[in-house]
Amino acid sequence: MGMRIYRNSHRYPIILCDLRMSYHMPLAKQGSLYVFAGLLTCGVDFSFYNLLLALAMPADLCKGVSFILAIVVSFYLNRTLVFKYRGTDNRFERFLILAMTNLITNVGINKLSLVILGSERIHTCFIIATVVTVICSFLGQKFWVFRSCKSIVEGAN
Repeated sequence: MGMRIYRNSHRYPIILCDLRMSYHMPLAKQGSLYVFAGLLTCGVDFSFYNLLLALAMPADLCKGVSFILAIVVSFYLNRTLVFKYRGTDNRFERFLILAMTNLITNVGINKLSLVILGSERIHTCFIIATVVTVICSFLGQKFWVFRSCKSIVEGAN
Protein backbone atom coordinates (compact mmCIF):
# COMPACT_ATOMS: atom_id res chain seq x y z
CA MET A 1 0.00 0.00 0.00
CA GLY A 2 1.38 3.42 0.84
CA MET A 3 1.72 6.37 -1.50
CA ARG A 4 0.43 6.05 -5.07
CA ILE A 5 1.05 8.54 -7.85
CA TYR A 6 -1.34 8.79 -10.78
CA ARG A 7 -0.56 10.77 -13.93
CA ASN A 8 -2.91 11.44 -16.84
CA SER A 9 -0.21 13.21 -18.84
CA HIS A 10 2.48 15.80 -18.25
CA ARG A 11 -0.05 18.63 -18.52
CA TYR A 12 -2.30 17.48 -15.70
CA PRO A 13 -1.76 17.55 -11.94
CA ILE A 14 -0.39 14.61 -10.06
CA ILE A 15 -2.83 13.01 -7.65
CA LEU A 16 -1.26 11.73 -4.45
CA CYS A 17 -3.27 9.30 -2.39
CA ASP A 18 -2.13 7.78 0.82
CA LEU A 19 -4.21 4.62 0.72
CA ARG A 20 -3.75 4.06 4.44
CA MET A 21 -5.53 7.32 5.30
CA SER A 22 -9.03 6.41 4.23
CA TYR A 23 -11.26 3.49 3.51
CA HIS A 24 -13.61 3.74 0.55
CA MET A 25 -17.04 2.21 1.09
CA PRO A 26 -20.16 2.22 -1.08
CA LEU A 27 -21.98 5.55 -1.10
CA ALA A 28 -25.25 4.03 0.15
CA LYS A 29 -23.53 2.52 3.19
CA GLN A 30 -21.64 5.74 3.88
CA GLY A 31 -24.87 7.74 3.56
CA SER A 32 -26.63 5.39 5.97
CA LEU A 33 -23.80 5.72 8.48
CA TYR A 34 -23.94 9.50 8.06
CA VAL A 35 -27.65 9.52 8.94
CA PHE A 36 -26.99 7.20 11.89
CA ALA A 37 -24.19 9.49 13.15
CA GLY A 38 -26.52 12.47 12.71
CA LEU A 39 -29.21 10.81 14.81
CA LEU A 40 -26.68 10.02 17.55
CA THR A 41 -25.48 13.61 17.43
CA CYS A 42 -29.07 14.88 17.76
CA GLY A 43 -29.49 12.54 20.72
CA VAL A 44 -26.41 14.02 22.41
CA ASP A 45 -27.66 17.55 21.74
CA PHE A 46 -31.16 16.79 23.05
CA SER A 47 -29.95 14.84 26.09
CA PHE A 48 -27.43 17.42 27.28
CA TYR A 49 -29.86 20.25 26.61
CA ASN A 50 -32.46 18.61 28.86
CA LEU A 51 -29.88 17.61 31.47
CA LEU A 52 -28.63 21.18 31.75
CA LEU A 53 -32.21 22.52 31.83
CA ALA A 54 -32.89 20.15 34.75
CA LEU A 55 -29.96 21.82 36.56
CA ALA A 56 -31.88 25.13 36.28
CA MET A 57 -29.41 26.72 33.86
CA PRO A 58 -30.67 29.40 31.41
CA ALA A 59 -32.09 27.90 28.21
CA ASP A 60 -29.75 29.84 25.90
CA LEU A 61 -26.69 28.64 27.79
CA CYS A 62 -28.03 25.07 27.82
CA LYS A 63 -28.56 25.15 24.07
CA GLY A 64 -25.14 26.64 23.42
CA VAL A 65 -23.35 24.03 25.52
CA SER A 66 -25.36 21.13 24.09
CA PHE A 67 -24.75 22.36 20.53
CA ILE A 68 -20.98 22.60 21.10
CA LEU A 69 -20.92 19.08 22.56
CA ALA A 70 -22.95 17.84 19.58
CA ILE A 71 -20.50 19.43 17.12
CA VAL A 72 -17.56 17.67 18.81
CA VAL A 73 -19.40 14.33 18.85
CA SER A 74 -20.40 14.81 15.20
CA PHE A 75 -16.79 15.47 14.20
CA TYR A 76 -15.46 12.32 15.84
CA LEU A 77 -18.32 10.09 14.65
CA ASN A 78 -17.95 11.29 11.07
CA ARG A 79 -14.17 11.10 11.16
CA THR A 80 -14.01 7.56 12.53
CA LEU A 81 -17.31 5.86 11.66
CA VAL A 82 -18.56 7.45 8.44
CA PHE A 83 -15.47 8.54 6.52
CA LYS A 84 -12.92 6.37 8.37
CA TYR A 85 -10.31 9.10 8.06
CA ARG A 86 -6.96 7.95 9.44
CA GLY A 87 -4.80 10.95 8.58
CA THR A 88 -2.66 12.49 11.28
CA ASP A 89 -3.60 16.07 10.46
CA ASN A 90 -6.34 17.79 12.40
CA ARG A 91 -9.46 18.40 10.31
CA PHE A 92 -11.52 20.06 13.04
CA GLU A 93 -10.89 23.55 11.64
CA ARG A 94 -12.27 22.52 8.25
CA PHE A 95 -15.17 20.83 9.99
CA LEU A 96 -16.05 24.05 11.84
CA ILE A 97 -15.79 26.15 8.68
CA LEU A 98 -18.16 23.74 6.93
CA ALA A 99 -20.53 23.77 9.93
CA MET A 100 -20.71 27.59 9.88
CA THR A 101 -21.21 27.58 6.11
CA ASN A 102 -24.02 25.06 6.53
CA LEU A 103 -25.60 27.22 9.23
CA ILE A 104 -25.69 30.17 6.83
CA THR A 105 -26.99 27.91 4.04
CA ASN A 106 -29.70 26.49 6.29
CA VAL A 107 -30.96 29.89 7.40
CA GLY A 108 -30.80 31.26 3.85
CA ILE A 109 -32.65 28.32 2.28
CA ASN A 110 -35.27 28.48 5.02
CA LYS A 111 -35.77 32.22 4.42
CA LEU A 112 -35.95 31.78 0.64
CA SER A 113 -38.43 28.92 1.02
CA LEU A 114 -40.60 31.05 3.30
CA VAL A 115 -40.60 33.85 0.72
CA ILE A 116 -41.53 31.48 -2.10
CA LEU A 117 -43.98 29.16 -0.29
CA GLY A 118 -45.32 31.53 2.36
CA SER A 119 -45.21 31.45 6.14
CA GLU A 120 -48.18 29.06 6.33
CA ARG A 121 -45.81 26.33 5.00
CA ILE A 122 -43.20 26.93 7.72
CA HIS A 123 -42.63 23.23 8.47
CA THR A 124 -42.21 22.41 4.78
CA CYS A 125 -39.63 25.20 4.55
CA PHE A 126 -37.82 23.77 7.59
CA ILE A 127 -37.66 20.33 5.95
CA ILE A 128 -36.41 21.77 2.64
CA ALA A 129 -33.66 23.73 4.41
CA THR A 130 -32.67 20.70 6.48
CA VAL A 131 -32.47 18.34 3.49
CA VAL A 132 -30.37 20.81 1.48
CA THR A 133 -28.06 21.36 4.45
CA VAL A 134 -27.62 17.63 5.14
CA ILE A 135 -26.67 17.01 1.50
CA CYS A 136 -24.23 19.96 1.48
CA SER A 137 -22.74 18.81 4.78
CA PHE A 138 -22.26 15.22 3.60
CA LEU A 139 -20.63 16.31 0.34
CA GLY A 140 -18.46 18.89 2.11
CA GLN A 141 -17.22 16.34 4.61
CA LYS A 142 -16.67 13.65 1.99
CA PHE A 143 -14.84 15.79 -0.55
CA TRP A 144 -13.21 18.52 1.56
CA VAL A 145 -13.03 17.89 5.31
CA PHE A 146 -12.09 14.20 5.30
CA ARG A 147 -10.66 13.97 1.80
CA SER A 148 -7.52 11.86 1.87
CA CYS A 149 -6.14 12.58 -1.61
CA LYS A 150 -4.53 15.81 -2.66
CA SER A 151 -3.81 17.20 -6.05
CA ILE A 152 -0.57 19.05 -6.62
CA VAL A 153 0.79 20.69 -9.72
CA GLU A 154 3.75 18.78 -11.06
CA GLY A 155 6.99 20.40 -10.00
CA ALA A 156 5.40 22.45 -7.20
CA ASN A 157 6.60 22.13 -3.62
